[in-house]
Parts: sequence; C-alpha cells; structure tokens
Amino acid sequence: MKTLYEVLGISHKASAEEVKKAFRRQSLKYHPDINPAENAADMFRLIYYAYFILSEKELRQRYNEKLLTIGRKMMTLYDILNVPLNTPLPDIKRSFRSLAFQYHPDYNPTQDASAHFRLIYYANTILCNEQKRDRYDQKIAQFGYE
Repeated sequence: MKTLYEVLGISHKASAEEVKKAFRRQSLKYHPDINPAENAADMFRLIYYAYFILSEKELRQRYNEKLLTIGRKMMTLYDILNVPLNTPLPDIKRSFRSLAFQYHPDYNPTQDASAHFRLIYYANTILCNEQKRDRYDQKIAQFGYE
C-alpha cells in the first residue's frame, strides 16, 4: 500500500506549494471526466484525500506522527474524529460535536479551520450511517486496519 506522499508522487519533505502542484497534476490525470479507466474515480478520491491531509498543517503533522510511530500509511476517518476503530455511535457523535464546535467556521473563521471542519463533517457522515460505515470498515480492513 502506498503512503499519501506516494499517491501524490512527492517526497515527505515537499512544501505546501509542491503538494498543491502534485495534486493538480494527479487530479487531472485521474479525473473521472477525463480518464475513462474503471478505477479513475477511486484514484481521484484517494488523490483528493491525500491532498486534503497533506495540505492541512495539523492533519499532515498527525499523519506523519502515525507514519513514524505506528507505521500506518493512511489516516482513517476514525483518526480524524479522534476515536478508535469500532467506537459506538454515541461516542462518535460526541466526538464530532466537540470537534465541530472547535473548527466550525462561525466560531473559528480561519481557512484551516474551515477545511478541517469539512473533513470532520465528512468523517461523521460516513461513520454515523450504518451502511456507509460497514462499507468503509470493509475497505480499511483490506488495508490491515482492524
């Protein structure tokens, strides 16, 4: 399995500008409207995910820490909500509320907070829907997260 850096084709020392350029290059290559390949949409989502994590200073730092300490190559939606795998739904909702309040654009008007809020909201949307969560858990189990 590739690291998020490998997905974008960059070094782990890449600057924010290099991350942005790599995202643009890769997203044009795999955009489903341009690339007819069967896996283009999945690759495009992975590229967007890699860009989102690596372009946000705090998320990139957390990703790098996980990469170094645990050897995990991908940050899961559970990591974004600061909960372990198989967390009960009420605990996920509690964590979401806490993080959403902290990063909501109405309370924290910075660009980083707004982007972080979108990712938190996305993680909550997947993990609070039983069918989506089951599919997500199956996908990450394929990568060895259990």
